[in-house]
Amino acid sequence: MSNVGYKLVIVGNDKAGKTCLRYKLVDGYFEDRYIPTLAIETNIYEFDGERIEIWDTAGQRQFQGIREGYYDGGDIFIVMFDLNDHASFTSVDYWVNKIRETCGDVPIILCGNKSEIGRVDQEFIDHKVEEINQDSNYRKKICYVPISIKNDDNIEILNHQILSYLKS
Repeated sequence: MSNVGYKLVIVGNDKAGKTCLRYKLVDGYFEDRYIPTLAIETNIYEFDGERIEIWDTAGQRQFQGIREGYYDGGDIFIVMFDLNDHASFTSVDYWVNKIRETCGDVPIILCGNKSEIGRVDQEFIDHKVEEINQDSNYRKKICYVPISIKNDDNIEILNHQILSYLKS
């Protein structure tokens, strides 16, 4: 795609909020309905003068075989999980490992969504981030940003973290 500076890929279990995040970043609104992504959807958004192509991947298991093909060329990844769904959080290792197996040492932001309704224990999240970052094979460390797409909480912080990683 012309004039696109970066490729951002959003991964995670179904119903974690990946598509809602894409809508929020691209169009600035919250979509209240669950709309499952079929394989992949892309859009371009601009933030702070940078054009970023967002690749919203399907979280459903039936897309597992083709999903990793869309990771190629990704400059940064967001691993989404639902703060109200412990199973969603326990899948973080799976997503991080798939990204690293496919793309190597790329920036990854762990993003807990739905902070307005629930929380996986913060200490548990901090421990998981520390555990992942102890892998000495990777220089680029994972950071964690809790968000509420619905309430617009920390979306600006997430945008700045994306740019910080992309420009480092």
